Amino acid sequence: MSATLRRTPDTERRERLPAAWSGRDRRAPDPLAQLSRRLEGACQGAVQPLELAAILEAEGYTDQLVRTRFGTPDVFACAQLLYRRVPFRPPDVTASTLPRPVPLERDLTRGVIYLMPALWTPFALPLTPGMGAAQVTTAGLLTATLFGWGWMQGVAYRGYQALVRGPAPAARTLAVAGVQATVLTAALAAGVAWMMDLPVLPTAGVALAMGTYLASATALLVLGQEARLLLTALPVAALILAHLTGLVQAPQWLTLLLAVGGPLLAAAQAVTRAGRPAAAVATRSGRALLYATYGWLCAAFLGARLLNPWQPGGADLSGMMGLSWSVAPLVLGMGVLEFTLRGLHRGLGDCARRTDPVGVIRTRAARFLSGRVALFTAGLAITYLLVALLSPRLGGPVLAPELLTGHVLVGAALLLSGYLINVSLLGGALLAWAGALGAQVAAREAGFAPDPAYLLGAVVAALLCGLLTTWAVRDARHLT
Repeated sequence: MSATLRRTPDTERRERLPAAWSGRDRRAPDPLAQLSRRLEGACQGAVQPLELAAILEAEGYTDQLVRTRFGTPDVFACAQLLYRRVPFRPPDVTASTLPRPVPLERDLTRGVIYLMPALWTPFALPLTPGMGAAQVTTAGLLTATLFGWGWMQGVAYRGYQALVRGPAPAARTLAVAGVQATVLTAALAAGVAWMMDLPVLPTAGVALAMGTYLASATALLVLGQEARLLLTALPVAALILAHLTGLVQAPQWLTLLLAVGGPLLAAAQAVTRAGRPAAAVATRSGRALLYATYGWLCAAFLGARLLNPWQPGGADLSGMMGLSWSVAPLVLGMGVLEFTLRGLHRGLGDCARRTDPVGVIRTRAARFLSGRVALFTAGLAITYLLVALLSPRLGGPVLAPELLTGHVLVGAALLLSGYLINVSLLGGALLAWAGALGAQVAAREAGFAPDPAYLLGAVVAALLCGLLTTWAVRDARHLT
């Protein structure tokens, strides 16, 4: 049963039917008709005869039994007859079983939330004075951000898995996993500081603050408390605005306290209100680790360009203000990406529920998917075109076209990999981003400049995700 999954189009299935076959024939008393009625659901949902052969074998049918009872030479021939006899029908998904649509403003809000740390960190940090303060701050921030991107993916996965059983188990799971992730983040930052000969405690303190914020924000997002998370940002935004206008010289410790303490208190309150189950819900830790690996690969791909560890003297730890701001439109677009993904799955589900032949369904779904991806990519490209035009006029740096084009392709690859993950093809997304990171690293080792190497890796990511998505859409099970 390990043969390659290949689907016979519905047109071929109908062409192979006996000429005298009709729907009424399935009510006949012959054994094969009775078997097709008993396996109604499996026969209608099968996308290849091998699925039915597996079911028959699981039911205890052997080659000798099907020869005696149905007159077919073996189990596979019997499965082929069932496959031809019963037309393909996608599952009937009613409105009550569909997930509730998420408003556009809620998805757009998430893009703002993802960018919030970049807005308050320059005013809340560094925690230490002196010439090495920038290096300490940046080392802690980058460790927490790059590591946290992956680790919080795993925490969110465990939270969503527990949310199926209710808010209380999800809240407990998020609290436990969030504390673990924060402690590991601080420990990792301490190790990085020790290897780079930086002050260990201040570096770990910066990472601990950022890790606490990320864990709190993740808990609130999973529990659907985006509005509360935004409300916690209002005091720190007012303080920063007063500092910029010269009204108040806000101390850094106060800005940090508001920026981290507000989300932490909101998350603690949300966990308390959700209830206190006896223990966190047990989830598949191995699967969560795969989600974390996905986040780490994406973070490493961006970090390889933004940090530029190939430059003389090591990675660029001069601060977070340089090329890091070039990803701001990409981060803001994450909300649009999530909204696009939801619309994508709804549209593909509508395609799958049509009564057209499988080949027609597949073609229509592929066109719909490519159109949505093209629309998202075009919007991101227009945004980066405006960034390229306005940045020099506003006193910002002149950003290389290769860098901006790479960001656009990364956005498209993130959208496609999001689709792959949602249809249980996480392994394909991991393969694509591992290939992209490998291509960028190989290009830098071969002497490529940073921007062309980044663009090459982005092309590999988009190409691999596109190929895997094209393969995935050929299977009707990936449309519902």
